[in-house]
Amino acid sequence: MTVATSALSRWHALADRVLAGGEVERHEARAILASSDEEILDLLAAAYRVRHRAFGNTVQLFFLMNAKSGLCPEDCGYCSQSKVSEAETTCSPPPSSWKRRVWRPSGSRRPSAS
Repeated sequence: MTVATSALSRWHALADRVLAGGEVERHEARAILASSDEEILDLLAAAYRVRHRAFGNTVQLFFLMNAKSGLCPEDCGYCSQSKVSEAETTCSPPPSSWKRRVWRPSGSRRPSAS
């Protein structure tokens, strides 16, 4: 068995187990992080199977629309834009034309406002 075949079997076997309701164990998570460049495409294919079961082909993007506003509702302790940060920021509300967008590849390829 070659490295590629072994990796393919290992990652897809792990995906099969997770899709059946199992969990990734700590040593498996470490193996994922330590996977070689030769294994990455098989690892991504197995991960895609798990992600697709949970989310389909919907992709949701999050980003700071105005990094200087200080109006972010999240409380990420590392970020100066979070609601709990005491960093000085210039407050300016985002333009009313900004909307949250979700890209759904099935059907139209254009983002839809939600």
